[in-house]
Amino acid sequence: VIEMDINKKLIGKRIKHRREVSGLSQEQLAEKLNLSTNHISSMECGKSLLTTKCLLALCDILGGTPDYYLLGCLLYTSPSPRDISGSR
Repeated sequence: VIEMDINKKLIGKRIKHRREVSGLSQEQLAEKLNLSTNHISSMECGKSLLTTKCLLALCDILGGTPDYYLLGCLLYTSPSPRDISGSR
């Protein structure tokens, strides 16, 4: 079992940052995620968390990984086939 602290305020700040970088309003993101604008605002303020399904959709729309939104960094990247074969 992996235990981690989930900081809803930091997750919300990351969502807001990526949304703004992507040039989307809360209304536009809400429409793409099929959520209310109030729910987007609530997530960005750290008052509510997003579901796994919503998190994955958010990654598709805004870019980033679940690790980025939840933890603030990319903890693991898959090796490329070149890295596995050892060829250069």
